[in-house]
Amino acid sequence: MPDRKSQTTRSTRKSQSAAGARKRSRQPQPASTKLDPPAMPKLRLAIELIPRPLWGKNLRTALGKHRWYRIRDDVAPENKKDGCEICGCRPPQPLLGHEAWEYEENRRTGIARLKGIKRICQDCSSIHHFGRTAKLAQSGVITPMEFERIIQHFLKVNKCTAEVFGSHFRDAQKVWHRRSNMKWIVDFGSFS
Repeated sequence: MPDRKSQTTRSTRKSQSAAGARKRSRQPQPASTKLDPPAMPKLRLAIELIPRPLWGKNLRTALGKHRWYRIRDDVAPENKKDGCEICGCRPPQPLLGHEAWEYEENRRTGIARLKGIKRICQDCSSIHHFGRTAKLAQSGVITPMEFERIIQHFLKVNKCTAEVFGSHFRDAQKVWHRRSNMKWIVDFGSFS
């Protein structure tokens, strides 16, 4: 027959473990890892949809064509000896100067900061500005075959599947919708 002290200790432990179970059940439980979608791979080439309030607010517009061309030509010289900074290709046409932006978001406002200018090929630019590329394809300026070739460029550079592309595009559209409903301050950084 157990003594009174050991019975008290057992009942105290039971009540403590029951209280702990109740506490744990109130905390949000992580979703089952079996149901979680596969993690999005790190992409070398990404769709960067420009929020609507920032359309036309770029360094070329701010500086004027001639100053922009001087900066662009310093970054992306005609000789293209180093190739595209994203995919590494050396296309027959000149490389483009691509403005790389970062976005600092608050609830209703944000700051768009120019981080720098990259030297990229037309195919990588078509992916970065995929919203515009899709509109050109819808209007017939870009053929369906050319449109598909641009998507294949994304898949090749990122070594991924069409499903990853589709998911990435949908995510980029969600971000674009959110950012398009914000007020923005443009910071050209060292180019001001």
